[in-house]
Amino acid sequence: MEIERKFLVSVLPEGYDHHPSHQIEQAYLSTDPVVRIRKEDDQYYLTYKSRGLLAREEYNLPLNQASYEHLLTKADGIVLTKQRFLIPLPGTSYTAELDIFSGHYKG
Repeated sequence: MEIERKFLVSVLPEGYDHHPSHQIEQAYLSTDPVVRIRKEDDQYYLTYKSRGLLAREEYNLPLNQASYEHLLTKADGIVLTKQRFLIPLPGTSYTAELDIFSGHYKG
C-alpha cells in the first residue's frame, strides 16, 4: 500500500544535495489505470497503480533495459526526468523524498 502526499516547496531545504539521491526517468503508458515505466539509476521497472488518490496499491515489476527502451516508444506524453533526494526526517523513521525535475518540467 502506498500513501502518497505531494507538496510544492518554494524554498529548497538547506543541505538537501548532501543526501543520497537517485536519477529517475519515467513515462506513462496509461493514466487510467496508471501504468508507468521507470529507470531508476541502473534498474528498470513497470509499475501498476490501483485507483485512489491518497492511498492505493502499487505493484512494481522488474524490466530489463531492452524492454524498458521498447516500452518507452509506446509512452504517451513527456518523459519525466528528475533527481530524487532521500532526506531523513529528524526524530522519526520517515524519509522525505525531494524531486528536482530537469528537462521539460525543470525546477
